[in-house]
Amino acid sequence: MQITTWILWQLLSYSIVSWLAFVLIVFCAARYGGWWLVPVGHLVVAAIIVFLDIRWIRAEMGSPGWDGTPDMDIVFHFGVLARILLINSVLLPITGIGIWRRRRIASVQRCGSL
Repeated sequence: MQITTWILWQLLSYSIVSWLAFVLIVFCAARYGGWWLVPVGHLVVAAIIVFLDIRWIRAEMGSPGWDGTPDMDIVFHFGVLARILLINSVLLPITGIGIWRRRRIASVQRCGSL
């Protein structure tokens, strides 16, 4: 499997609602919290990814006819880490837009108060 195919499948594995939540979290963290809240926003997204992936794997393991794959071995944990890094990397431009909006609004407010 090519790496681009893997990346595409990883990005498409989450629902539209999940992606909207990811975007909203990192944008709001950057826009309203500034640089010090950016890591918190990305850590919240990482926690959501872990939650969703563990919920998915447990549902697969609990389904009738489960044959032992997938399971929560070390490969699963490396896969979750790779997904966290991939998705947070894709969200970095949204963080940049949030910081840019924060600075732009702050500069407009400073100019308006003169």
